[in-house]
Amino acid sequence: MAEIKKNITVGIDFGTTNSLIAFVNEDSKVIVVPVNEDLSRSTLLPSVVRHDSLGKSTEIISVKRLIGDNPTRKKYINYFGGEEFDFGKNIISMAMGIFKNLRSKAEEYTESTITDAVITVPAHFNDSARISIKTAAELAGFNVIRMINEPTAAAIAHCMLDNLNDRSIMVYDLGGGTFDISILQVRNRIFRVISTSGDSTLGGDDFDIALANLLNAKCGFEEKVITNDMVLQARKIKEILSLYDNYTGSWRDHEVCCTRCEFEEATQTLVDRTFDVMHIALKDAQLSLNDIREVIFVGGATRMPMIKEKAKRYMNGLQVDFLADSIILPEEAVVIGAAMHAKSLSSQNGTHLLLDVIPLSIGIEVLGGAVECIIPRNTPIPIMMKSVFTNSHEEQNSFDIHITQGEGEHVMQCKTLAKFKVPIIHKVKKQEAKLELLFCIDVNGILSVTAVERVGGTVRDVIIKPQYNLSEEEINALFIKENET
Repeated sequence: MAEIKKNITVGIDFGTTNSLIAFVNEDSKVIVVPVNEDLSRSTLLPSVVRHDSLGKSTEIISVKRLIGDNPTRKKYINYFGGEEFDFGKNIISMAMGIFKNLRSKAEEYTESTITDAVITVPAHFNDSARISIKTAAELAGFNVIRMINEPTAAAIAHCMLDNLNDRSIMVYDLGGGTFDISILQVRNRIFRVISTSGDSTLGGDDFDIALANLLNAKCGFEEKVITNDMVLQARKIKEILSLYDNYTGSWRDHEVCCTRCEFEEATQTLVDRTFDVMHIALKDAQLSLNDIREVIFVGGATRMPMIKEKAKRYMNGLQVDFLADSIILPEEAVVIGAAMHAKSLSSQNGTHLLLDVIPLSIGIEVLGGAVECIIPRNTPIPIMMKSVFTNSHEEQNSFDIHITQGEGEHVMQCKTLAKFKVPIIHKVKKQEAKLELLFCIDVNGILSVTAVERVGGTVRDVIIKPQYNLSEEEINALFIKENET
């Protein structure tokens, strides 16, 4: 049992497959909390919740992939009696359950009341996804003092514990449901993120699904529906193929043999997508592979041997250190960095300085549905930016504001963050009305917008929420329900 300790600030890795919680003790040692009661003392808490839907209680995996209005994840991978079920607003309450479980485990381990937390998010998560995670954590009783990107947290862990300094490093973060590449410059314990890129629809789950499809084909099954049970069984077989050259055993009550080469061939396009993201990150950073000194592999999915093998081939034999001898497990790097950052923020003299960036551009719709970029991606945060707009014709009685996020040139290619109107109170001629928009992105990467119509003095403060956002009444109801339990 750990020492009794008050006012512990924790770091949390809310993961797709597993979630972890950690803290720095009085001896400056990072403790990743054991969350399983079996003899393994595992630090990995499966990110699984039970949900009552369509008249049955069902185990839901990969909750994190449902967060953030992801257009490819509107319907869940699991099917109930052949029917798809859209979880909608239940996503936040399901995520809350995972955070609540983590908090309970940590409080039991430390014999302390825990509230303050640094929470990690995928670098490429959009604004609504970040707000959803923050809301879920707050509903579970946490005070979120900072949200940091997962690759950045991993870089902090490796650089502090593996003594990396004065160099450019790349973090290759392939988790259960998301993929990120971040490029950082580290000097004198200052972590400056130069660029980040990612794919929030690519992760270990996709390798599991590809393997399930491959095994179905081998056994002659023609179903196109991949259920949770298939994904979980495929995941176990994938782990076997990461250790051995072949798997011979049962698949849905059929005997099957699958080689590692067959699995790698079936997932080659997934691996190639990670290198496409790497290319974008390097281009945004205005660097080449020759400028990278270290590559840090993060996330349980990087345990697949082909990941590092193909990365080395992609880098064409460059003299890059892949940190093969690191003391940090790939599953724990993110939470260790989060705990270190939590300790730094809660100390009078911080141990390091973090300078992060926004992953996606912020823009506004203009005439013809085009998007005018206000804050480009990879801009350092926090940041405040002001833009001024005017009326396009004399009869215009309001400004219709459409805030977007993404890299598309048209609104249809971007994510909608907010839509609202600012009235023009006084009748004015063309281009006489003036609308000032103040865009503020805080250290957590969350956007707020203030709109001021200068002629009439109308002011609008806009809080960005997910499209399936919970109303204030619904959030209060969840708080009440949580307190009752």
